[in-house]
Amino acid sequence: VRLADAPDGRSHVAKAVVDGQIYVIGGLLGGAAGSSATPTVQRFDPGSRLWSTADTAPQPLDHAAATAVAGVIYVFGGNFEHPTVAALRYEVASHRWTAVRAMPEPRAAGGAVTIGSVIYVAGGYGTRPDEPLASAYRYDPSVDTWEPLPPLPTPRQHVAMVAYRGQACVIGGGKSAGAASTAVECYDPGANRWSALPPLPTPTSDFDATTVGDLIVCAGGGSLQGQIVSIFDGTTWKRGPELAVNRYGVAVASVGRTVLVLQGASVVPPYPAGAAEALTLP
Repeated sequence: VRLADAPDGRSHVAKAVVDGQIYVIGGLLGGAAGSSATPTVQRFDPGSRLWSTADTAPQPLDHAAATAVAGVIYVFGGNFEHPTVAALRYEVASHRWTAVRAMPEPRAAGGAVTIGSVIYVAGGYGTRPDEPLASAYRYDPSVDTWEPLPPLPTPRQHVAMVAYRGQACVIGGGKSAGAASTAVECYDPGANRWSALPPLPTPTSDFDATTVGDLIVCAGGGSLQGQIVSIFDGTTWKRGPELAVNRYGVAVASVGRTVLVLQGASVVPPYPAGAAEALTLP
């Protein structure tokens, strides 16, 4: 179902969900390399299906990763041209942005998820998109510290990342420029190791994912994958209804049984057009 477009179109955004509201953070205002990043934060209310503007980030952000812990949003890295070590904290209730301890190394186009009260960061690249990072880290907001994890078995950038069955799962992404992956690899905090889930049916990069109950839902992607929706039921991947708008660099989030696919760029003008779509699962 098509929803109201966002006030301004952007791609390669970060996203987090707090109190049933989806925060779409930063992004590129154009669809080509060299487009300008923005610090604007948009808030989407799935109930009213209305957009509003939240508190502006302290710096422009693109290709960053975000997640939330107890009503606080954390944003890591980003900047396509020159990946950064920046780590930011946004307290939604008090409308305040502050810096937290920087990441151990620069990272853009990676992922971040929360399990319990701890954040896991993996995927992305540090210097060049065709040289993805294998390193992964755990960040504990309560003590503001980073801890290295075993390396990601298949380094990838422009990944999707979700918390699934108590594990941090890195999905798809680019192994090198123009070479997308089907890999789905999950870090188990209890066992301190990575293991593989069944691979994606189609190599996909530059997309996003969310969970709904025991399902993983992926949407968007570069090249011809921009309309594909893939759903993992714990055993197999299946195709879901295609998106109406073919796009990449999207934000995918869920509230209840509804999956929202927000923002993103098309491969032809008008590039980012602020598209928003919803899929309600049974």
